[in-house]
Amino acid sequence: MTSTNLLVQKCICSFCGRSQEPHEKFYTNGHARMMLAKHVDYVRICPECTGLALTGVLSPMALFVDPSTHKQTPESIEGYLSRTVVGQDDAKRMLAIAAWQHMHRRSLPEARRSHLPKNNVLIIGPTGTGKTLMLETLAQLLDVPMVTFDTSTVTKAGYVGAKAEQCVYNLIAAAGSLEKAEFGIIHLDEVDKIRRMRGLDGDVGGEAAQQSFLKILEGMTLLVERMNKESKVEKVPFSTKNILFVATGAFPDLYEKHSQAGRSSAIGFTADYTKGSGPVLTEVTSEQLTAFGMISEFTRRLPSIALMQPLAVADLANIIRLSTHSPVEQYSQMLATMGVETEWCSDFIEEVARRAHAKHLGASGIASVLEHSFRDLLFTLPGLVHRHGGKLKLTFTAEFLDDGKPHIDTGTATASGDVHT
Repeated sequence: MTSTNLLVQKCICSFCGRSQEPHEKFYTNGHARMMLAKHVDYVRICPECTGLALTGVLSPMALFVDPSTHKQTPESIEGYLSRTVVGQDDAKRMLAIAAWQHMHRRSLPEARRSHLPKNNVLIIGPTGTGKTLMLETLAQLLDVPMVTFDTSTVTKAGYVGAKAEQCVYNLIAAAGSLEKAEFGIIHLDEVDKIRRMRGLDGDVGGEAAQQSFLKILEGMTLLVERMNKESKVEKVPFSTKNILFVATGAFPDLYEKHSQAGRSSAIGFTADYTKGSGPVLTEVTSEQLTAFGMISEFTRRLPSIALMQPLAVADLANIIRLSTHSPVEQYSQMLATMGVETEWCSDFIEEVARRAHAKHLGASGIASVLEHSFRDLLFTLPGLVHRHGGKLKLTFTAEFLDDGKPHIDTGTATASGDVHT
């Protein structure tokens, strides 16, 4: 028994995707075998689209995807993310898949878009592991508007604080138009800060804040103001159903409990207390998130969960060497604008990584270590460059981190930004 096409079952216009009202008549040719036959068994058209077709505005090819409008693949997206975020392969792959699905849905007409689910993403990871950087890089690649919204500022109705709907208004403002904002990305930051606090009276920003995001994540219609052609303000509907929401948070309890459980299995003289990180957290269950304080209705609307791993010393060293957003690379570029060649020795890189790791700030610790060491150099370097006409080469070794004095060569520079591996 052959299945009837969904467009026929629901009586949907094949061109605009609108459902038939009881008093309306949709025109159809159920026996026609057109170019669309292998995709749509029956073609229906509403009265509005009929008028557009007669004027030559409407084309049945709108039902197909134009490959030229959707060039990225999950593999190419992951490769682009790897230019800035070193490691974290599982998280990058999951975000790449979600991003590709998001762009693929955008390339489809409304009638077919509803059959593909929108997978909002929850990224869990310690501070400084690259969550925000990964999203900023993704938005640049896809050329879609993105805003970051601090969910910890949200309170329930009747209390002073931000409202959940503000994240949508911020996206519209950043996009510049409702059309661009429709498929934008909203980064919900610090979602672990709106955990439900058991036994706390007057919890106005915990469970209540999570509840306020439910309809927005699912897809709700807001009335937003915009200027019409007569320069008058009008309120128009705007739906969040096509926005990709990516929530991020540190969720420290999940990593700490997992680490403690791993260390408790080895005691006495056989235990290795030098590692300090325990086994790698590779999966988080809904039960763990509920125990942490996230309500199940909230986490169900974020079906794709990606885990970022804490950064070891070796990971930080690789970030310094390989990431295009590495603070060392940024210093190289800045000094190059002054005509200064730089060389970064391997002992310098390893020592920076060790000191950054001791700060427990993730990759953010790299910038903290370098900022302190570069303070005196940046004060005196511009004058030194001026006296030598810009022909300088600076070699950075581990000693620079203590005395702030790189090796200075006043000969002719031939290259810039060399990093020893």
